[in-house]
Order: sequence, then structure tokens, then C-alpha cells
Amino acid sequence: MTSLSSIQKPLIYETFGSKIKWTESSIILLLTFLKENKEVLRVLAENRGGIGDITIKKELWEHASEVVFYGVNIYYSPDQCENKWWNIRRACMRNPGYQFISEARKIDPRI
Repeated sequence: MTSLSSIQKPLIYETFGSKIKWTESSIILLLTFLKENKEVLRVLAENRGGIGDITIKKELWEHASEVVFYGVNIYYSPDQCENKWWNIRRACMRNPGYQFISEARKIDPRI
């Protein structure tokens, strides 16, 4: 993963109350990033939090957050990006007609 530390995050960003609203373009950017880093996700899933994985996991979601912010100029925290991925994955498992299922399967073929 390349360093994106030069990207300036906003000092103040809009929150959407208790629920985060993701735009379709934000979701596509997140899925594109994850597709490019699917090996990292696979290793994290296989090791289930083994030694050293915490740093890798943190970096993965920080980079995801930066990529989405850079692409659509909406800031989603690393935790929000991680939660969105798990929500997409869960939606795909429950609904075979889910909008992003083909992209999600490219990231995780177990879906």
C-alpha cells in the first residue's frame, strides 16, 4: 500500500446523525480499494487477529478512508469503512440480488 499521508482530512466534517449515509460513488471507491487489497483482507480473515495483524488492519482501513476521501471529498473514518465492508458482505450473504454482490465476490469469493 502506498502512503497517502499528504491528503488533508477536513478539520470539520458533516455527520449524518447516528447513521452514516454512504453515497454510491463512495461505496464503489471502497470496493475498488478493497479489490486491489483483497490479499490483505484474506490474510487478516485467515489469521483472525494474529500477532502483527492489528497494525496491518489499522493501516488497511486508514488507507481505505483516505482513498474514499480523496475520491469523493467525503470523510468516512477507518472504523466506518470497515463497518461498511462488513455490512456489504452481510447484505450479500442474505440477499443474492444485492446491488454490489458481483464486486464483493471479487474481493471475497466465499460470498
